[in-house]
Amino acid sequence: MPRNRGARVRVAPNIYRDKIGYSVAVTVGTGELRRSKEKRYPPHTDFAIMKEWRESTRKALRHALPRRHQGHDTGTLGAAVKRYLPNIKALASKESRLCDLEAWKKEFWYTPRTKMTTALIDAELHRWRAAGVAASTCNHRRNALIQLWRTLDGPDAPNPAEHATHFREEQGAPRDLDPSDLDEIVNSMPPSKTRAFYRVFCETAWSPARIRLLKPQHLKLDEAQAYLLPRRKGQGTDGRVYPLTPRAVAALREFVELKAWGGVTKEALYTSFQRAVKRVNAARLAANRPLLPPAIRPYDARHTFGTEAWKVSSDPQAVAELMDVSMDTVMRYIRGAVPDRLKAVTAALAKSRGASLAGPDTGPDAPSGHTRSGS
Repeated sequence: MPRNRGARVRVAPNIYRDKIGYSVAVTVGTGELRRSKEKRYPPHTDFAIMKEWRESTRKALRHALPRRHQGHDTGTLGAAVKRYLPNIKALASKESRLCDLEAWKKEFWYTPRTKMTTALIDAELHRWRAAGVAASTCNHRRNALIQLWRTLDGPDAPNPAEHATHFREEQGAPRDLDPSDLDEIVNSMPPSKTRAFYRVFCETAWSPARIRLLKPQHLKLDEAQAYLLPRRKGQGTDGRVYPLTPRAVAALREFVELKAWGGVTKEALYTSFQRAVKRVNAARLAANRPLLPPAIRPYDARHTFGTEAWKVSSDPQAVAELMDVSMDTVMRYIRGAVPDRLKAVTAALAKSRGASLAGPDTGPDAPSGHTRSGS
């Protein structure tokens, strides 16, 4: 009967510890040419012995591969992207990942990956930043390369993108809108799957990727509930049931009626949104009303939802759970908002301390001068 080894803990690259000792596992190649080998060691083995076996075994396995597969992929970046695509078919954000990879096309598409050094990748990232590309966009493009290398070569293989610059992302100004402005934009969209999709986004703040995964069996609209599948992005989240506001229920009923399952593309959503903004601004101009901001974007709806939820709850953790985002993300969304609870406290302070904060009594019976007699 095999012994129970228990949970494995990674203690060094390719070296793991469990209840009965150490395991050293080496893997080279990908797909049909993937080769692996493992060796067990007792609990008190010197690390130098295990590392020596790891390196010698890795060299032997690589030497046994056909010449064109020795070392890491000797093909171009473009060829590597083609090999990588099947690995992200189930990724909710696969369109964004592909877009981030294709950003490298101009500079490196026909360059062998073995020639792509950290210095070259870093230089391109800094060129983008100097040209005005957002720090977050540069970081997404860098991460796309990191994930490609890890998938094709393994997590412990040399990865030049890992050591390239990760830019500090600017916080920027708050991007929430007046909820009535958002309503005006949505109402100006003609009835369509795009409007239904965007209306659900506005009323739930769920990510577009999560909305695209909705199925009829996930909705219990009579009970004002919806189930979201587990999220794989980042650290991931478990699937769970979310409560719905009456407006969210109405939005999801339209979503169901127009059969918007699977959602719409990012491009279709952006185009429909911009056309709606133009229609709203044309009507406002004719009515001599203030126009919507020129830099308005579809994703501002998420900032708006988060801000409103924070204002009425004063509970960022609850807002993060409701929006299915991390605390770091929700704090970006609610930046600059003042919750109703703090407004109430401030109003109470103003009322209770108004007289003392106004300064000395200036009535007709007040003594002259700035000092008070008490000695």
